[in-house]
Amino acid sequence: MALQTVLAAPASEQQQLALTLALPARVDLVRSLTIKSCTSHSHIHKVSNATAMMTFLMQAISNPGEMGTATNILLQSMVNAVNAVNTNQLAELIGEPLPSDALLPGDYMGPSRIIVPVVRTLLGSTEDFTLKVRYGNRSM
Repeated sequence: MALQTVLAAPASEQQQLALTLALPARVDLVRSLTIKSCTSHSHIHKVSNATAMMTFLMQAISNPGEMGTATNILLQSMVNAVNAVNTNQLAELIGEPLPSDALLPGDYMGPSRIIVPVVRTLLGSTEDFTLKVRYGNRSM
């Protein structure tokens, strides 16, 4: 909505409106989907529903199908919600790349964990054993 208002304005006013109207709306949208604050000393977390859901979902993943479900939610739902305010178009209007607080973080916010997605339960004595391991932590 904010971007539509900017685009409907005269060209001479669009950059200022993008900075004062569309960009703050985009930042608010990203904040509503991501962790708002975290104080490690008291372990008090203010977490939005979307970030909490994805953190809990990532902690529960144990097979390739569940990884696909999490990927689908991220790529189809969360990213599309934020990209409803077109990233490239907004960056062009303000004349510079969007600030980091206007972009979804790419960080996993849960505890470190190892995922070993194993489909097979038996292996023949002449078969090679191949193991795929996925590691997730906050610094990735």
